[in-house]
Amino acid sequence: MFQYILVAVIIYYTVSYFFLKNAQYLTLPKKKLWNNELINQALSNQKILKIAHRGGSREQLENTIEAFDNALSLGSDMLELDVRVTKDDKVVVVHDNKLRRLCGVNKNIEDLQYSEIPKFKKEIDLHFSPNGQFKASNYECMRMPLLEEVFQKYQNTLINIEIKNPLEKNIQLVNDLIVKFKREDLTIWGCKNYKMSQRLKQVNPKIKRFFSFTGVLAVLKLFALGLLPFAEIDEDAFEIPIYNKQHYEWKFIKKYPLNKTLFNIFYFIFLRVAFGHFIGDALFQHLKKRGVLVLFWVINDIPTLNQALSYKGCAGVMTDLPSLLSQNINDSQKKTQ
Repeated sequence: MFQYILVAVIIYYTVSYFFLKNAQYLTLPKKKLWNNELINQALSNQKILKIAHRGGSREQLENTIEAFDNALSLGSDMLELDVRVTKDDKVVVVHDNKLRRLCGVNKNIEDLQYSEIPKFKKEIDLHFSPNGQFKASNYECMRMPLLEEVFQKYQNTLINIEIKNPLEKNIQLVNDLIVKFKREDLTIWGCKNYKMSQRLKQVNPKIKRFFSFTGVLAVLKLFALGLLPFAEIDEDAFEIPIYNKQHYEWKFIKKYPLNKTLFNIFYFIFLRVAFGHFIGDALFQHLKKRGVLVLFWVINDIPTLNQALSYKGCAGVMTDLPSLLSQNINDSQKKTQ
Protein backbone atom coordinates (compact mmCIF):
# COMPACT_ATOMS: atom_id res chain seq x y z
CA MET A 1 0.00 0.00 0.00
CA PHE A 2 2.76 2.40 0.95
CA GLN A 3 4.53 2.01 -2.40
CA TYR A 4 1.35 2.97 -4.29
CA ILE A 5 0.98 6.09 -2.20
CA LEU A 6 4.64 6.93 -2.77
CA VAL A 7 4.29 6.47 -6.54
CA ALA A 8 1.14 8.62 -6.59
CA VAL A 9 2.91 11.39 -4.63
CA ILE A 10 5.92 11.26 -6.98
CA ILE A 11 3.68 11.46 -10.06
CA TYR A 12 1.66 14.28 -8.49
CA TYR A 13 4.69 16.44 -7.70
CA THR A 14 6.32 15.63 -11.05
CA VAL A 15 3.27 16.92 -12.91
CA SER A 16 3.11 19.92 -10.59
CA TYR A 17 6.79 20.72 -11.11
CA PHE A 18 6.43 20.45 -14.89
CA PHE A 19 3.66 23.05 -14.95
CA LEU A 20 5.51 25.12 -12.37
CA LYS A 21 8.39 25.40 -14.84
CA ASN A 22 6.17 25.53 -17.95
CA ALA A 23 3.24 27.76 -17.02
CA GLN A 24 2.80 28.69 -20.70
CA TYR A 25 1.13 25.31 -21.31
CA LEU A 26 -1.70 26.07 -18.91
CA THR A 27 -4.84 27.64 -20.36
CA LEU A 28 -6.24 28.12 -16.85
CA PRO A 29 -5.61 30.01 -14.67
CA LYS A 30 -5.18 33.01 -16.95
CA LYS A 31 -1.95 35.00 -17.12
CA LYS A 32 -2.10 38.49 -15.63
CA LEU A 33 -1.92 41.35 -18.14
CA TRP A 34 -0.40 44.79 -17.53
CA ASN A 35 -1.13 47.85 -19.62
CA ASN A 36 2.29 49.40 -19.05
CA GLU A 37 5.36 49.14 -21.28
CA LEU A 38 8.00 49.28 -18.53
CA ILE A 39 6.33 46.55 -16.51
CA ASN A 40 5.88 44.35 -19.57
CA GLN A 41 9.59 44.79 -20.33
CA ALA A 42 10.41 43.65 -16.81
CA LEU A 43 8.14 40.63 -17.11
CA SER A 44 9.72 39.66 -20.44
CA ASN A 45 13.28 39.83 -19.01
CA GLN A 46 14.19 42.98 -20.94
CA LYS A 47 14.88 45.13 -17.86
CA ILE A 48 15.02 45.26 -14.08
CA LEU A 49 12.76 47.89 -12.56
CA LYS A 50 14.67 50.37 -10.39
CA ILE A 51 12.38 51.43 -7.54
CA ALA A 52 13.13 54.22 -5.08
CA HIS A 53 11.93 53.15 -1.61
CA ARG A 54 10.30 56.23 -0.03
CA GLY A 55 12.06 58.11 -2.81
CA GLY A 56 15.49 56.97 -1.59
CA SER A 57 15.68 57.79 2.11
CA ARG A 58 19.48 57.60 2.39
CA GLU A 59 20.03 60.25 -0.26
CA GLN A 60 17.18 62.67 0.44
CA LEU A 61 14.62 63.09 3.19
CA GLU A 62 12.16 60.21 2.81
CA ASN A 63 8.80 60.66 1.10
CA THR A 64 9.45 64.25 0.01
CA ILE A 65 9.39 65.96 -3.38
CA GLU A 66 13.15 66.43 -3.05
CA ALA A 67 13.61 62.68 -2.68
CA PHE A 68 11.34 61.87 -5.64
CA ASP A 69 13.09 64.42 -7.88
CA ASN A 70 16.48 62.99 -6.93
CA ALA A 71 15.39 59.40 -7.61
CA LEU A 72 13.95 60.16 -11.03
CA SER A 73 17.01 62.22 -12.02
CA LEU A 74 19.10 59.11 -11.29
CA GLY A 75 17.04 56.89 -13.56
CA SER A 76 14.55 55.27 -11.17
CA ASP A 77 11.63 53.63 -12.98
CA MET A 78 9.18 53.68 -10.09
CA LEU A 79 8.59 55.55 -6.84
CA GLU A 80 7.54 53.68 -3.70
CA LEU A 81 5.72 55.70 -1.05
CA ASP A 82 3.35 55.45 1.91
CA VAL A 83 0.18 57.41 2.58
CA ARG A 84 -1.89 58.30 5.61
CA VAL A 85 -4.97 60.49 6.03
CA THR A 86 -5.19 63.55 8.27
CA LYS A 87 -8.06 64.70 10.45
CA ASP A 88 -9.28 66.96 7.63
CA ASP A 89 -9.19 64.10 5.08
CA LYS A 90 -5.98 65.07 3.28
CA VAL A 91 -3.99 62.15 1.85
CA VAL A 92 -0.42 62.78 3.00
CA VAL A 93 2.73 61.01 1.81
CA VAL A 94 4.30 59.76 5.04
CA HIS A 95 5.28 56.40 6.54
CA ASP A 96 4.91 56.87 10.30
CA ASN A 97 1.64 57.62 12.04
CA LYS A 98 3.32 58.93 15.20
CA LEU A 99 5.48 61.94 14.39
CA ARG A 100 8.17 61.43 17.05
CA ARG A 101 10.84 60.09 14.65
CA LEU A 102 10.19 62.59 11.86
CA CYS A 103 9.16 65.75 13.71
CA GLY A 104 10.06 65.17 17.34
CA VAL A 105 6.49 65.46 18.63
CA ASN A 106 4.32 62.79 20.22
CA LYS A 107 1.33 63.30 17.94
CA ASN A 108 -0.42 61.19 15.30
CA ILE A 109 -1.05 62.20 11.70
CA GLU A 110 -4.68 61.13 11.95
CA ASP A 111 -5.27 63.51 14.86
CA LEU A 112 -3.96 66.61 13.06
CA GLN A 113 -5.17 68.75 10.21
CA TYR A 114 -2.70 69.00 7.35
CA SER A 115 -1.84 72.60 8.23
CA GLU A 116 -0.98 71.51 11.78
CA ILE A 117 1.72 69.02 10.81
CA PRO A 118 5.01 70.34 12.27
CA LYS A 119 8.31 70.75 10.44
CA PHE A 120 10.80 67.93 10.11
CA LYS A 121 13.60 67.43 12.60
CA LYS A 122 17.14 68.29 11.53
CA GLU A 123 18.33 64.72 12.12
CA ILE A 124 16.04 61.76 11.41
CA ASP A 125 16.76 58.13 12.31
CA LEU A 126 16.76 55.89 9.24
CA HIS A 127 14.83 52.66 8.91
CA PHE A 128 16.76 49.57 7.77
CA SER A 129 20.01 51.10 9.01
CA PRO A 130 21.34 50.53 12.56
CA ASN A 131 22.15 53.92 14.11
CA GLY A 132 21.86 55.56 10.67
CA GLN A 133 20.62 59.14 10.43
CA PHE A 134 19.69 61.50 7.64
CA LYS A 135 20.75 65.10 8.18
CA ALA A 136 18.85 67.55 5.98
CA SER A 137 20.57 70.89 5.41
CA ASN A 138 17.30 72.49 4.25
CA TYR A 139 14.99 70.51 6.53
CA GLU A 140 13.04 73.63 7.56
CA CYS A 141 11.92 74.14 3.94
CA MET A 142 10.88 70.52 3.41
CA ARG A 143 7.37 69.27 4.14
CA MET A 144 5.21 66.21 3.78
CA PRO A 145 3.59 66.44 0.33
CA LEU A 146 0.01 65.59 -0.45
CA LEU A 147 -0.55 62.58 -2.69
CA GLU A 148 -2.40 64.91 -5.06
CA GLU A 149 0.76 67.02 -5.46
CA VAL A 150 2.80 63.93 -6.24
CA PHE A 151 0.31 62.78 -8.87
CA GLN A 152 0.24 66.25 -10.39
CA LYS A 153 4.03 66.50 -10.61
CA TYR A 154 4.82 62.96 -11.76
CA GLN A 155 1.93 62.23 -14.09
CA ASN A 156 3.72 59.60 -16.18
CA THR A 157 5.70 57.89 -13.41
CA LEU A 158 4.97 54.45 -11.99
CA ILE A 159 4.11 54.72 -8.30
CA ASN A 160 3.77 51.96 -5.70
CA ILE A 161 1.51 53.05 -2.81
CA GLU A 162 1.10 51.41 0.58
CA ILE A 163 -1.99 52.63 2.41
CA LYS A 164 -0.84 52.57 6.02
CA ASN A 165 -4.28 53.06 7.61
CA PRO A 166 -6.61 51.29 5.14
CA LEU A 167 -9.97 52.32 6.54
CA GLU A 168 -12.90 52.45 4.13
CA LYS A 169 -12.91 56.25 3.93
CA ASN A 170 -9.15 56.37 3.33
CA ILE A 171 -9.30 53.80 0.55
CA GLN A 172 -11.99 55.83 -1.18
CA LEU A 173 -9.94 59.03 -0.88
CA VAL A 174 -6.86 57.39 -2.45
CA ASN A 175 -8.95 55.81 -5.20
CA ASP A 176 -10.59 59.13 -6.03
CA LEU A 177 -7.16 60.67 -6.61
CA ILE A 178 -5.98 57.76 -8.76
CA VAL A 179 -9.10 58.03 -10.91
CA LYS A 180 -8.91 61.84 -11.07
CA PHE A 181 -5.40 61.70 -12.52
CA LYS A 182 -6.18 58.64 -14.69
CA ARG A 183 -3.43 56.60 -13.06
CA GLU A 184 -4.98 53.13 -13.00
CA ASP A 185 -2.24 51.77 -15.31
CA LEU A 186 0.55 53.64 -13.50
CA THR A 187 -0.25 52.65 -9.93
CA ILE A 188 0.25 49.60 -7.74
CA TRP A 189 -1.45 49.88 -4.38
CA GLY A 190 -1.91 47.66 -1.36
CA CYS A 191 -1.82 47.17 2.40
CA LYS A 192 -0.69 44.46 4.81
CA ASN A 193 -4.20 43.55 5.93
CA TYR A 194 -5.69 40.80 3.73
CA LYS A 195 -9.32 41.79 4.26
CA MET A 196 -8.68 45.39 3.30
CA SER A 197 -6.53 44.30 0.36
CA GLN A 198 -9.58 42.45 -0.92
CA ARG A 199 -11.56 45.64 -0.40
CA LEU A 200 -9.11 47.50 -2.65
CA LYS A 201 -9.97 45.11 -5.45
CA GLN A 202 -13.69 45.68 -4.90
CA VAL A 203 -13.29 49.46 -4.92
CA ASN A 204 -11.29 49.53 -8.15
CA PRO A 205 -10.37 46.24 -9.86
CA LYS A 206 -8.45 48.14 -12.57
CA ILE A 207 -5.62 49.02 -10.17
CA LYS A 208 -2.99 46.34 -9.59
CA ARG A 209 -2.30 45.30 -5.99
CA PHE A 210 0.75 44.06 -4.17
CA PHE A 211 0.37 40.97 -1.99
CA SER A 212 -0.80 41.30 1.59
CA PHE A 213 1.11 39.33 4.22
CA THR A 214 -1.61 36.67 4.19
CA GLY A 215 -1.45 36.59 0.40
CA VAL A 216 2.29 35.82 0.50
CA LEU A 217 1.69 32.97 2.95
CA ALA A 218 -1.10 31.60 0.74
CA VAL A 219 1.25 31.46 -2.28
CA LEU A 220 3.89 29.66 -0.22
CA LYS A 221 1.30 27.16 1.00
CA LEU A 222 0.09 26.45 -2.54
CA PHE A 223 3.69 26.12 -3.70
CA ALA A 224 4.54 23.61 -0.95
CA LEU A 225 1.43 21.54 -1.73
CA GLY A 226 2.17 21.50 -5.46
CA LEU A 227 -1.08 23.34 -6.23
CA LEU A 228 0.28 26.73 -7.27
CA PRO A 229 0.40 26.02 -11.06
CA PHE A 230 -3.33 25.27 -11.03
CA ALA A 231 -4.51 27.98 -8.64
CA GLU A 232 -5.70 31.49 -9.39
CA ILE A 233 -3.36 34.16 -8.04
CA ASP A 234 -5.45 37.00 -6.69
CA GLU A 235 -2.85 39.75 -6.30
CA ASP A 236 -0.39 41.17 -8.82
CA ALA A 237 2.97 42.20 -7.30
CA PHE A 238 4.92 39.85 -5.02
CA GLU A 239 6.99 42.27 -2.92
CA ILE A 240 9.28 40.52 -0.45
CA PRO A 241 12.35 41.46 1.60
CA ILE A 242 15.90 40.17 1.39
CA TYR A 243 17.26 40.72 4.86
CA ASN A 244 20.98 41.15 5.43
CA LYS A 245 23.15 41.88 8.47
CA GLN A 246 22.15 45.56 8.54
CA HIS A 247 18.48 44.66 8.64
CA TYR A 248 19.02 42.24 11.51
CA GLU A 249 21.00 44.80 13.50
CA TRP A 250 18.44 47.55 12.85
CA LYS A 251 15.53 45.33 13.86
CA PHE A 252 17.11 44.04 17.05
CA ILE A 253 18.50 47.36 18.22
CA LYS A 254 14.96 48.11 19.35
CA LYS A 255 13.78 46.96 22.78
CA TYR A 256 11.10 44.37 22.11
CA PRO A 257 9.36 42.08 24.60
CA LEU A 258 10.49 38.45 24.50
CA ASN A 259 7.55 37.20 22.41
CA LYS A 260 8.15 39.86 19.71
CA THR A 261 11.89 39.13 19.69
CA LEU A 262 11.27 35.39 19.26
CA PHE A 263 8.80 36.12 16.45
CA ASN A 264 11.35 38.30 14.65
CA ILE A 265 13.99 35.57 14.92
CA PHE A 266 11.54 32.99 13.54
CA TYR A 267 10.49 35.39 10.77
CA PHE A 268 14.06 36.01 9.63
CA ILE A 269 14.89 32.29 9.64
CA PHE A 270 11.65 31.52 7.81
CA LEU A 271 12.44 34.03 5.07
CA ARG A 272 15.92 32.63 4.63
CA VAL A 273 14.62 29.08 4.32
CA ALA A 274 11.47 29.81 2.32
CA PHE A 275 13.20 32.09 -0.15
CA GLY A 276 16.45 30.21 -0.40
CA HIS A 277 17.91 30.05 -3.89
CA PHE A 278 16.64 26.57 -4.73
CA ILE A 279 13.05 27.10 -3.62
CA GLY A 280 12.88 30.82 -4.30
CA ASP A 281 13.99 30.85 -7.92
CA ALA A 282 11.52 28.16 -8.98
CA LEU A 283 8.74 30.08 -7.27
CA PHE A 284 9.81 33.50 -8.57
CA GLN A 285 10.19 32.32 -12.18
CA HIS A 286 6.75 30.72 -12.09
CA LEU A 287 5.14 33.90 -10.78
CA LYS A 288 6.91 35.98 -13.40
CA LYS A 289 5.73 33.70 -16.22
CA ARG A 290 2.19 34.21 -14.98
CA GLY A 291 2.47 37.98 -15.11
CA VAL A 292 3.16 38.57 -11.41
CA LEU A 293 5.83 41.16 -10.63
CA VAL A 294 8.46 39.85 -8.21
CA LEU A 295 10.05 42.83 -6.45
CA PHE A 296 12.71 42.70 -3.71
CA TRP A 297 13.23 45.22 -0.90
CA VAL A 298 15.15 46.97 0.62
CA ILE A 299 18.40 46.57 -1.34
CA ASN A 300 21.11 48.94 -0.10
CA ASP A 301 24.41 47.15 -0.79
CA ILE A 302 26.04 45.35 -3.70
CA PRO A 303 26.10 41.80 -2.23
CA THR A 304 22.36 41.90 -1.49
CA LEU A 305 21.71 43.41 -4.92
CA ASN A 306 23.68 40.59 -6.54
CA GLN A 307 21.62 38.07 -4.59
CA ALA A 308 18.38 39.64 -5.85
CA LEU A 309 19.60 39.76 -9.45
CA SER A 310 20.69 36.12 -9.26
CA TYR A 311 17.01 35.15 -9.21
CA LYS A 312 15.80 34.82 -12.79
CA GLY A 313 12.32 35.64 -11.58
CA CYS A 314 13.37 39.06 -10.29
CA ALA A 315 11.51 41.88 -12.07
CA GLY A 316 12.64 44.78 -9.91
CA VAL A 317 14.34 45.95 -6.72
CA MET A 318 13.59 48.70 -4.19
CA THR A 319 16.35 50.74 -2.61
CA ASP A 320 17.06 53.64 -0.28
CA LEU A 321 20.09 54.44 -2.49
CA PRO A 322 18.88 55.19 -6.04
CA SER A 323 22.34 56.16 -7.29
CA LEU A 324 24.03 52.95 -6.15
CA LEU A 325 21.21 50.77 -7.41
CA SER A 326 20.88 52.43 -10.80
CA GLN A 327 24.57 52.22 -11.60
CA ASN A 328 24.94 48.59 -10.61
CA ILE A 329 21.78 47.42 -12.30
CA ASN A 330 22.87 49.15 -15.51
CA ASP A 331 26.28 47.45 -15.22
CA SER A 332 24.62 44.10 -14.62
CA GLN A 333 22.37 44.49 -17.64
CA LYS A 334 25.31 45.44 -19.87
CA LYS A 335 27.22 42.32 -18.79
CA THR A 336 24.33 40.06 -19.79
CA GLN A 337 23.86 41.59 -23.24
